[in-house]
Amino acid sequence: MTATAAFRPTSFGPLVPSKGTLAVAANVLIIGGTIVTVDADGRADVVTAGQHAAGIAHADYDNRTTAPEGGGAGAIDAEIKFGIAGLEYTGTAPNPGQVVYVVDNQTVSTDSDSGSRGIAGYCSELRDGLCWVLMGPTVVGQIVIAATEAAQLDNLQADVIVGEELVPITAFTKAAGAPLVAFSDGVSDGLVTSEGIMYRFNVGSTDPIWTTIPMPSYLDGSEDVIIDLLVSREGATDTDVVCTVGAYFVSASDVYTADTDCGGDTAAISEATTAVVEKSVTIDAADVPASPLLLSFSVVPSALLDSDDLNIHGAIVKFSRALTS
Repeated sequence: MTATAAFRPTSFGPLVPSKGTLAVAANVLIIGGTIVTVDADGRADVVTAGQHAAGIAHADYDNRTTAPEGGGAGAIDAEIKFGIAGLEYTGTAPNPGQVVYVVDNQTVSTDSDSGSRGIAGYCSELRDGLCWVLMGPTVVGQIVIAATEAAQLDNLQADVIVGEELVPITAFTKAAGAPLVAFSDGVSDGLVTSEGIMYRFNVGSTDPIWTTIPMPSYLDGSEDVIIDLLVSREGATDTDVVCTVGAYFVSASDVYTADTDCGGDTAAISEATTAVVEKSVTIDAADVPASPLLLSFSVVPSALLDSDDLNIHGAIVKFSRALTS
């Protein structure tokens, strides 16, 4: 159909419809005065898990196979009332404005039963022992859109609002607190400058380096914290080498030695010689305090380092920000 260039006598329904007509699903008996839900094909149906409410049946509609019309899908139509209807409720008493869900053909609840119940509408008021529910397809559509937008906002915050603390290699010290020194091949681990500063471990070294960083107040203690190490190898033999990270948190009023090691090993550093790669250790959310003040962590190569030197170029500590309300 092409666009019209002449006046079109478009028909209008009421701006806020009070009723509607839907084809009835196959082989069902809809009882007058009960909640009608809508199936995946847009047909009026008896209450079924997951189906949202259309409204209240105006009368009985018998579309069973024993009915004269034969019970086929869409064989008859049902008139559905929209608006505010007084219904039974179960569980916690709904508050006005609260979304309620379909339990059976005359009962609603504030509990969605983990999403298995369809939307009935909004609670308008509680009166005479009933929950008065604002119902209709526009109401359900509004609730669905609002829920979708809220979920997308949460996902956006979770995906985008991620905090990072960059830890340059010069922020590390030796285990005893001594400053890092220059690297000496086969003699001492230390700093190397080659278009940047890195810390190089000699073959067989098990002497860790340490750093401590403050953690921000907006860190979400219910999410994992990730320590990413930027590393490279000098040589092409030790493809099984990993970095072992020891990690400890300190919170306000804690004894600074109270935490247990919540670090772990990275994946194998098996990439090409001198290629800088990112290897991670994840600190499980269960090991992250609600309000950590400090994170201390150590880095040392595994005992598998028997042929190649290992370089640490720096670290990135990643965490989730607490979601805004």
